[in-house]
Amino acid sequence: MLAVAVVPASALTEALYRAVERRHALPAGELYQSLLVAGIAVEAVTEPDAVRAGELIAWSRTHDEDRLHRSLSLGDGLCIAVAERLDLVVTGGDDYWASVPMRVDYAPFR
Repeated sequence: MLAVAVVPASALTEALYRAVERRHALPAGELYQSLLVAGIAVEAVTEPDAVRAGELIAWSRTHDEDRLHRSLSLGDGLCIAVAERLDLVVTGGDDYWASVPMRVDYAPFR
């Protein structure tokens, strides 16, 4: 278990609308409150985060050696950039992230 859990505001938006799309039992506002009670910290995205995310996404789109057409999404890039700024471990469910040249450690969910 990680000592701290931070989600960029942009990723929180995506998580909330996707939960509603997938018919989560709680509406978005209640789910948000539940996440806050659980200790999730919401972090604003800064201009330097946006620049770093752009670098990471551009790298991912030019380094598809296995031709699987995998690359980082906008949300992925911003999550990694914010984690780098805060010097936090990045967690996720996408094994592709392990190949990304990020400045922090990556710990997969699975």
